[in-house]
Amino acid sequence: MPTLDSIDFGGGIPLDGFQLTRWESGFPLTANLTYRTADTPSAVVAVSGLGTSAARVQLQAWSGNQQVGESSFVAPIPGQNLFLLSALRLPVNGVGTTVHGVSWRLVRENAPGQVQEIDTTAHEVHRLYGTPQTHARADAVVAAMSMLAGQTDAQAVATALRHSLRMRVQYDPSDPINDDPLTVLTDGRGVCADYANLLVLLAQTVGLPANTVMVWGGFFANDQMVWAGGVGNMINLTNVQALDTQWHPGQAQQGWDFQYHAIARVGGVLHDAALDRDGFDGQAVHAGRRVAFHRFGPGDVLPDGAEGTRYAWLIPREEETVAVTAQDYGDQAQAAFPAHVLEIPPNTTGTYFAPVLTLAAGALPPGLSLDATGMIQGVPTLLGAYSFTVRAGTNGPTRQFTLTVWPQ
Repeated sequence: MPTLDSIDFGGGIPLDGFQLTRWESGFPLTANLTYRTADTPSAVVAVSGLGTSAARVQLQAWSGNQQVGESSFVAPIPGQNLFLLSALRLPVNGVGTTVHGVSWRLVRENAPGQVQEIDTTAHEVHRLYGTPQTHARADAVVAAMSMLAGQTDAQAVATALRHSLRMRVQYDPSDPINDDPLTVLTDGRGVCADYANLLVLLAQTVGLPANTVMVWGGFFANDQMVWAGGVGNMINLTNVQALDTQWHPGQAQQGWDFQYHAIARVGGVLHDAALDRDGFDGQAVHAGRRVAFHRFGPGDVLPDGAEGTRYAWLIPREEETVAVTAQDYGDQAQAAFPAHVLEIPPNTTGTYFAPVLTLAAGALPPGLSLDATGMIQGVPTLLGAYSFTVRAGTNGPTRQFTLTVWPQ
């Protein structure tokens, strides 16, 4: 009597973590079989007990009333026979998980109308939208699959992931950003960066290009976010809207106020998982305000000074306009962003000259000083060439200057 001994599935995506791609008689389990929707699995099937018939045999795979795979006809041998099914055409039901029941049947070449069913097996198969865009983790695949149910369009997949994770995770502004985004599902709590990081991880896992995006009220200068808020107040975004007002709890009935907001770009489209919407709708606190801010460049050269003669020079600045600003980042938004908090006093009129420069290294000529606006002034008292480094913003870029004092 023929016996199905084992099935080894091939052509899938290897996962880091628990994954069994082999079915064995007596331990009938396959776990986390993972393929793209465009993939066709293969299988090597071991069958014993075929006897020594001279007639060649073929192994067929059936799903319901549909034949989904077949081997070549081979001459049976005593002991175990291996059948290669190079294409196991299991039905594809979009992105998600399907449990496939497979009937394995033998057909002898000299009796094609006589079919012998030897066993029926069940296999849970995960289907991804495409090739994972990040390290493929079994736990991330399982989490993503639990949120999807046969979507075929990239943005439908992104929206389903976004909506599901928002329903599972409670917004908690006091919660620190998780190092591993997937643990947010276990914690059940997070901030906007957690939502964005988790959506990016899940989207990349199922094969969608995705990255985090930071949104703030201010501008971008010297490779650094500049957050323009009030004095003693880091809030720079206001009235940030959710499309569903259930995500406007408590003080945020008309929209949220943020010091920054982390969202995601999935397949080229912005998705705000914390507010369960696509796109972004909010205002900068100081929208339209002009700010004179330092941008270091190759033309920043200080004029020489003369001993005993008053010196005054303002390191040049450029005018920026405060607006809602978005910057694409990588896989995860981190807790420590390269950002400078710019406090703009109330009732400020005209261009605001931002006091943001500090002396980072070296020393100015004796008698001269540098203030936060970038003004170098005083009366130099000692000849020589003096090199020093100034920094723009908090943990921002630096620039080295040399100021030479000559005899009067």
